[in-house]
Amino acid sequence: KDQMKLKNSILFSSYIIYLFFLNHLNAQDLITEKNTISLSILGTSSYVGVTYERMITDELVGELGIGLLSVGLGGTFYPWKIKENHINFYTGLKYRSRNIITKVFLIDEKKDPVFYIPIGLNYSASEGMNLALDVGPSLHGSMSIFANLRVGFRF
Repeated sequence: KDQMKLKNSILFSSYIIYLFFLNHLNAQDLITEKNTISLSILGTSSYVGVTYERMITDELVGELGIGLLSVGLGGTFYPWKIKENHINFYTGLKYRSRNIITKVFLIDEKKDPVFYIPIGLNYSASEGMNLALDVGPSLHGSMSIFANLRVGFRF
C-alpha cells in the first residue's frame, strides 16, 4: 500500500512539473556541448565524487561516477529535449557499488550494490554550467530514498 502511494505521488509530481514547464519547451535552444564533468554529492559517486556525463541523443545521457566510497553508472532520460536556459525534467536508472578502496579496507556498506530511479530537474545555463538535483526510490531490498546534487561544466 505504501509503494502504491509512493508511485502515485511520483506520477502526480511528474505531471505537475510537466504542466508547469510545458510553455517554455519550444522557446529554448538545444544543448550543443555533449560532455559534462560535475562535482557530485551522493548519487552514483557516493558521498562526494566526480561524475562524467555524455549526451547520446537530445533525450538520453550516459553517466559514469567515481567517489570517495563507490563507483557508479547510469542512464538518464529527458522526456523532452535538453535545452539551454531551461529547467529540464529527467528520470532514469542509476547504479552504485563500493569501489576498490572500500573493499580493501573492508568498510561495511550494507546497501551494495544499489539501483535507484532518479526523478529530477537540471538547469543548463548558456555559459556551459549545469546544476542538477534528483531524488528517487532505491531498488535494493527495503524501500529507501536516494538523492543526488551535481554542479558541473559542459564542453
